Amino acid sequence: MSPKYPVPPEWTDHPFEDEWDSPDSRGHVVARAFGLGPGRAILEDEESLTQTIESGGKYYMWDELNSQIYEFACQDLR
Repeated sequence: MSPKYPVPPEWTDHPFEDEWDSPDSRGHVVARAFGLGPGRAILEDEESLTQTIESGGKYYMWDELNSQIYEFACQDLR
């Protein structure tokens, strides 16, 4: 079962499943084009066409409007 994530206002945790439902679906095709492995959508902002996705244990933001994928990165400073 997928972990539950907090859902910010204006976002949904029910992203467009058809974009990720098969290996040839749009989300997977875009992920491969950026060198990522199989992924899944976690959150989506439908108004700005932005999705938070997970691939290979890392998290990314897919900016569909500008055809960009950004990796979330953080450093544990403990």
